[in-house]
Amino acid sequence: MIREFLKAYFSSNSEVSSRRVNILIFILFFIAISCIGMFTLWVKNMTVFNVVIDAVLWIIVAGLFGVSATDVLNRRKQPQPAPQPEPEPEIEPIEPEPVQPKPKATIDLSFIKKHEGCKLQAYKCPAGVWTIGYGSTRHPNGMPVKKGDSITADQAEQYLLHEASTRMAQMGLPDWMNANQRTACLSWQYNCGQGAWMKSNLRKMILAKANEADIRRQWVTKYITANGKPLPGLIRRRKEEADLYFS
Repeated sequence: MIREFLKAYFSSNSEVSSRRVNILIFILFFIAISCIGMFTLWVKNMTVFNVVIDAVLWIIVAGLFGVSATDVLNRRKQPQPAPQPEPEPEIEPIEPEPVQPKPKATIDLSFIKKHEGCKLQAYKCPAGVWTIGYGSTRHPNGMPVKKGDSITADQAEQYLLHEASTRMAQMGLPDWMNANQRTACLSWQYNCGQGAWMKSNLRKMILAKANEADIRRQWVTKYITANGKPLPGLIRRRKEEADLYFS
C-alpha cells in the first residue's frame, strides 16, 4: 500500500492531492531543519545546512503550486538552456543614387568665326604663321599648315571643331564658368595660344575671381600687338571678349 502511494505521489499524472502531504512533510522538515541548524551552527559547518534549505525550498514550491516531486527533480537535474540572442534584423543596403555629371556650358563658335574669318587657302597671319580655315595653324593630324595647302568649307568646320575641343581640354576651365565666359576665354586662347594663356596674368585673375575693373583692364591692354605694333583688329577683339565675359 505504501509502495502504491509513493508511486502515485511521485507520478506527474497522480490524482492524489500532494499539497496536504507536502505541507505535512514541510512541518516535519521544518522541525528537522531546526535541529540540524542548531547542530550546524554549533559545529560551524554551513554546508549541510545549505543543502537541506535548498531541498526544503523545492518541496515547498511543489506543495504550494501542485507540482509533482518527479517534475521538480527532473527540472533540477536538467540544465537550463542559455538564452539565445535575438538575431539582428537584416538591413538592406541603400544604393546611392548615381551622381549625374553637371553638363558644362556650350561654346558659341560663331564668336570665333566672326573674329577669325575663314580662308580655304593657306595664308600668313599678321604674326607671320601659315594659317588656314578659321585660324587653324595645324591640320587635325598634327602637321603644320604650309604654303599651298587648301581645304573645303566642310573641312574648315571640322578643323574649327577639332581646334575648339582640343583647346578647351588644354585650358582646364572651372565648372562655375557660364557659356559666355568660356567662349570669351577660348577666343583669347585661340588667338594667343595655350602657352600665353597658361602664363598670363589674365588667367590668374579670372581663376582668383578678381574684381571686374581689374580683369577688364588686364584684358583690353595686353596681347593687342603683332610684331610690336597694336592692331585695330586685336584691340577690337580683346574689348569684345571682355564684354562677352561680363555680359
